[in-house]
Amino acid sequence: MIIEAGMAAFVTGGGSGIGRGIALSLARRGVRVGVCDIRESDAAETARQIQVAGGVSIPVAVDVSELQSVEDAVNTVESAFGEIVIACNNAGIALHGVPLHEITAADWDWVIGVNIQGVIHGIQTLVPRMLATERPAHIVNTASIGGFQVNPNFLTAAYSMTKYAVVARSPKGCTTNFRALRWVFRYSRLPPLTLVFTCPSAVDLSVWVVRLLGHRIISWVNCSKVACRQMK
Repeated sequence: MIIEAGMAAFVTGGGSGIGRGIALSLARRGVRVGVCDIRESDAAETARQIQVAGGVSIPVAVDVSELQSVEDAVNTVESAFGEIVIACNNAGIALHGVPLHEITAADWDWVIGVNIQGVIHGIQTLVPRMLATERPAHIVNTASIGGFQVNPNFLTAAYSMTKYAVVARSPKGCTTNFRALRWVFRYSRLPPLTLVFTCPSAVDLSVWVVRLLGHRIISWVNCSKVACRQMK
């Protein structure tokens, strides 16, 4: 899928960090961006930066752990910009430094609700709409290097568990499934909807660059080590 001016994008966690970088980069390509974040003031700041640079954007409050909130946010973006053809399920939270047996039920609900259910809700809401448009569309799920490893020194097991789930949920994470999906898109009448994931390392939220190159998405993080997937 080639990113073109005038497309509509839906970016969760767009109020800061990688989400803000994605939103700004898409806007520089002429994409109209719905910047979605649970902190509406942060989403508004990202939208303001886009608008100052000459782009088109709206801020939208969303709690990705709630399906209805995601559906409402998608409806708001589509009402403003039309059919969404780029979706970045990027919102996520960290839960480090607490032994598994000491994590409260409320904290389990929180990290699973945002990091796992948030991606599920994005897929549930957007995939049927994207398929119905019969246009090329693209979904990016933000996982983490934590989706491939657990750091015992930082007690990251709970966080890593949720990011393993994001990797497993994205077809690119399973070679067999992705090949099957690619075959379906190539030989059936379904539109070329692609679903992939990116796995950044620790991010200094004040220093980041995300670039979109043609139909590839590559993430760089300055001042920190990064492990990322190039998605073709």
